[in-house]
Amino acid sequence: LTALAIPRRTTGWADRPSACRGVCRGALWADAVLLACGGLLICCWWRIRALGDVREHLGLFYGWFAAAFVIYLAGLGAVRRAEPARAASWRAMACVAVVAVVCRLVMLGAAPALSDDVYRYRWDGRVQLAGLNPYAAAPDDPSLERLRDDEFSLVTFPHLRTVYPPLTELAFRLGAWLGPTVTSQKIVFVVVELITVFSV
Repeated sequence: LTALAIPRRTTGWADRPSACRGVCRGALWADAVLLACGGLLICCWWRIRALGDVREHLGLFYGWFAAAFVIYLAGLGAVRRAEPARAASWRAMACVAVVAVVCRLVMLGAAPALSDDVYRYRWDGRVQLAGLNPYAAAPDDPSLERLRDDEFSLVTFPHLRTVYPPLTELAFRLGAWLGPTVTSQKIVFVVVELITVFSV
C-alpha cells in the first residue's frame, strides 16, 4: 500500500531507454536532412526552369538534373532513417508530398522541350470537344482543318490516328475543357498523379 501511495515520477528524456533516444535523435536528424534536400531539389528545378529551352543548354540541364538526382538519393536515405519512428515517418511523407507539389508547380508553366507528345494530347482533346471521334481520322485529315491552330505543326505523327486508350483520351478531353493551352493538359496530369499517390 505504501508503494502504491508514492506518486509516479513523470518519465523524462533521460529516463527513456537508450534505444528509444537513439530512434528519436535519428528521426530529428532525418527531418533536418529531408527539409534541406527538399529545399535544394526545389532550387534545382527552379534553375532548370530558368534555362528556358533546355535543348540549347544541355550541359547545364544535365548538371542540374544530376544534382537533383543526388539530392533525391540523400532524401531517400533520410526517409528510410525516419521509418522506425511512426510520427517521423508521417512527417517525412508530408515533406515529400509538399516538395513534390512545389517542384511540379515550378515546372507547370514551362514550355515542353524534350518531348512534343503533349501537343498531340491537346489535339485529341480539341477533337473531342468538337464532338468528333479522335479514333476516326488522323490530324492531317482535311475534315479536321477547321480545328487547326498555330500549334498544329507541333502535333506528333499527324498522319496517324490516335493510339491512346479511352481513359487517357478522357484526360485529354478534360485538359482541353480546362483551357486551350498545354499547361491545362499538364494540370490534369499533375492532379491525377497526386490523387494516385495519396490513394496508395
